[in-house]
Amino acid sequence: MKTATKNVHQWTIILGIVIILALPLFQTQHSVRGVIKGDIAEIRYTITLENGSVYATTNSELAAQYHLPVFIHDSLRYVVAQNNPYPLDEVIQGMLPGQKKTKTYAPTYLPSTQTLPRTKQINRILSVPQITTLPLAQFSELFGSASISDQVQNQDYFPWVYIVLNISDTNVHIQSLATPNQVYNLPGQPWPAYLTDISGKTMYFRQDAEIGQHLTTYLGDTEVTNVSEKKITVKRNSEPGMFIETEKGNYVVVDVTEKEILIRPARTLLEETNFTIVVELLNFQKTGNKKTT
Repeated sequence: MKTATKNVHQWTIILGIVIILALPLFQTQHSVRGVIKGDIAEIRYTITLENGSVYATTNSELAAQYHLPVFIHDSLRYVVAQNNPYPLDEVIQGMLPGQKKTKTYAPTYLPSTQTLPRTKQINRILSVPQITTLPLAQFSELFGSASISDQVQNQDYFPWVYIVLNISDTNVHIQSLATPNQVYNLPGQPWPAYLTDISGKTMYFRQDAEIGQHLTTYLGDTEVTNVSEKKITVKRNSEPGMFIETEKGNYVVVDVTEKEILIRPARTLLEETNFTIVVELLNFQKTGNKKTT
């Protein structure tokens, strides 16, 4: 009986020692974590488009084949979730060194294009109000202080002198002193304008464009091809690949024909096609800690 009791006691001691020795191992395994935001990760990756072409990669051979930038050591080292142009962060977060993941993404937008006419007609006759009402603050910014009947001018914005007609607590009424049969350079217009008439508090200008004149517009080089009594005809000589900035957004010229300019929104291919990312995590450094391998 004593022997059995002694054996139980010995086994209890042995089991306790085993548990104590194994505890650090379990604690270490439990403390291991994958990549998170802010870590410095070193990865290899390849992004392949739906048509099989490689869009981006750290593989130097593939990069050379597709005329892409080549990475030193065939890997990328970067801070996770800090201005990365590709969705790599979403793939690697939670990964451990040595792991590889593949993820396919659907396009954010459907491919779209629109056409613009190469030839455009512009009204040759412009009408400009002779009397203008400006908020008091804007008037002060443009002309400074003034009194009724004073003449004011700001050549950066207006090619003629104004006379102050009335001043209220909120607005200032001014009248242009432009003279008929004179030539003025109107703001935003690339050619001189001849003041033909003033009627009903409206000034009428004839824009004097010249055939063969070249202008620089948001669609690139633009040439005046015809000038009639009422219209100015211009032809836009855009080039494929040209970047266009407009109030409605940015575009890229896709093609140019004799009559049309084909443009598309300035998006990346990753936004308009299915693509697949393959990422391998080589190692990473926890924020403020030593490298984990």
